Amino acid sequence: MNSIKFIFLVFVLSYLFSCSERCPSVRDFNVGEILLISAESKSYSYCDLLENSVEKDHDAILKISLLEFDGSVGYDHGYVLVKLIDTIGENEYIKATQNISNKEKGLIKDYLDAGLEYGNIKKFQKQSLEKVFPCVYNFLSK
Repeated sequence: MNSIKFIFLVFVLSYLFSCSERCPSVRDFNVGEILLISAESKSYSYCDLLENSVEKDHDAILKISLLEFDGSVGYDHGYVLVKLIDTIGENEYIKATQNISNKEKGLIKDYLDAGLEYGNIKKFQKQSLEKVFPCVYNFLSK
C-alpha cells in the first residue's frame, strides 16, 4: 500500500513540476503545451514573448497580443492576455497597443472575452471585460 502512495506522490509531483517549467520565469501563468506548440509553428517563442511582455516590453506586448490562434488554443491565449493585463496594468497595455487597427482591436477583445469566460481566474469569474478592465474595454471599443 505504501508503494502505491509513493508512486502516486511521485506522479503528482512530476506533473506539477513539468507544468510549472513550461515558461519558468513566468510561473504565475499557466501556459498550455498546445499553446506553446501552436506559437512555435508560427515561428514564435511564446515563453520569450510572455517573459518580455511581463517586463513591459511594448514590442513583445504588441506581438503576443496580435498572435492568431484557432479553437481551444485561442481560449488559452485569451487567458494569458487577461493575466498579462492584470500583471502589467491597463495603462501599460494600452500604451503598447495604442496604434492597432479596429480589426486588431476586435481580435484582442474576442481573446479577452474568451479568457475571462473560460480562463478560470477566480477573481474575474463571471465578470465582463468592461467591469474587469474598463480602460482596456473603452480603448478596444473605440
